[in-house]
Amino acid sequence: MKLKFLATALALLLTLPLVSGCGKQDPNAPSGFQTASNDKMEYSLFVPNSWIVDTDDNSMMISARASEYISTNISMIAYANEEYEVKNNEKGKEISPVPEYWNDYKEDLVKIFDTDEEGKTTFVLNEDASGKTTIVGDESTKKPATGYTYVYSGTLGGVPLQYMQVIIYQKNTFYLFTYTSIPDQYEKYMEDVEDILSYIELP
Repeated sequence: MKLKFLATALALLLTLPLVSGCGKQDPNAPSGFQTASNDKMEYSLFVPNSWIVDTDDNSMMISARASEYISTNISMIAYANEEYEVKNNEKGKEISPVPEYWNDYKEDLVKIFDTDEEGKTTFVLNEDASGKTTIVGDESTKKPATGYTYVYSGTLGGVPLQYMQVIIYQKNTFYLFTYTSIPDQYEKYMEDVEDILSYIELP
């Protein structure tokens, strides 16, 4: 499972696209949006028409950029739960394993980021903005889902970056949505990112 955490972290922290594709003009897409997912994925993600989709037909990870020229992008990937026991509370309601998943996942994130002159990681978790629940898919025709938001920053390859990650657990699957941006562009595209989250369709 550790290798899966590391592979996921590496994939989601990429700031430059590996492929260049295009979104699909789906008649079911919200107005002003294009489809960023493909037929191999059981979930659907829509991004604004102005964004550049980097997901090809064989990819299992969604990736799209806000512009050709800036390191601002979103990505999403799904993994079946193979390790975490899902428990119920005293009322029989399922207790999300996302907080436990995040604690393990964070260990690998810390190792990926650059270190400073004293050898300390540049990874910084925004405690005030992390661990809070976020409703996703509330504007889609599907049932909304609950995700947990984590906000952090760090330097990667000498480039300072800001991240917002929303982790959703549903039907024995973890969905990891990541927004990555250079700091001075982070707030500029936040409204687009919130719209993208509102239109997520999960199976």
